[in-house]
Amino acid sequence: MSVGYGAGLRVAVISTLKVQDIDSERMLIRVERGKGGQYRNAMLSKDLLTLLRHWWKVGHQQGVMHRDGWLFPGQHYSKPISTRQLHSIVVEAVRAADIRKRPTQGTRPAGNRNPHSQVSAARGSAPRGLSYA
Repeated sequence: MSVGYGAGLRVAVISTLKVQDIDSERMLIRVERGKGGQYRNAMLSKDLLTLLRHWWKVGHQQGVMHRDGWLFPGQHYSKPISTRQLHSIVVEAVRAADIRKRPTQGTRPAGNRNPHSQVSAARGSAPRGLSYA
């Protein structure tokens, strides 16, 4: 959920992210198959990078995370988590947080846009080569 909220990504995009899509030098997440099949970059915050580094460390120690593998492996490390599995995680988190609004599978956990996107869209600009397609 943190990746969806922090970077404004849809469930379908989150499920197909690879470890190599995280660009910690430029603080970007490469999205290769976004909405409409388009390539774009999403912003990567320092807090999200810290969380993903911890995710990598634990997953790598358990043998389910590989440098050329999926960021969120499914039941087998060679396949990504399914959107159905990911959606179930979101639904459970919503239930645990006692949020009454029902999440939908096609939307981002954060709504239509993340806070950075909202500000940039209001200004009519996209920082550091980002696109809001």
